[in-house]
Amino acid sequence: MTIATIAIGALSLDRSNAQKVLAHLTHSFDRMTALGHAPDQVTVDLGGLGYMDAAGGRCLLDFWAYIARSSETALSLRNVSPATRPTIERCKLDHLFTLDA
Repeated sequence: MTIATIAIGALSLDRSNAQKVLAHLTHSFDRMTALGHAPDQVTVDLGGLGYMDAAGGRCLLDFWAYIARSSETALSLRNVSPATRPTIERCKLDHLFTLDA
C-alpha cells in the first residue's frame, strides 16, 4: 500500500484561502501521479491548522472529489486539532474520511 502525505501549510483554512489551499492539494496530488501511479491513500496533514470554517470543509470535500475522479485513492486527515474538529464534524467529513491521530 502506497501512502502519501500532503501538509496544508496554513494556519487557517477559511474563505480567504480555501481556493489557494485546494490548488496546493490538487497540484501536489498531480505531481504524485505524474508517473502514472496514484497512491493508495493520501493523508492531508492538518498539523498547525488552528482554524477552519465551512469553506475549509468544502475545500477538503472538493479535494476528495478531485482525487476520486482520477483514481481510487482513499483520503484521510491527520493531526486534527481540537480547534478544527468541530468544523470537520459539522461538515460530516468524519463520515467520509479516516481521522488519524
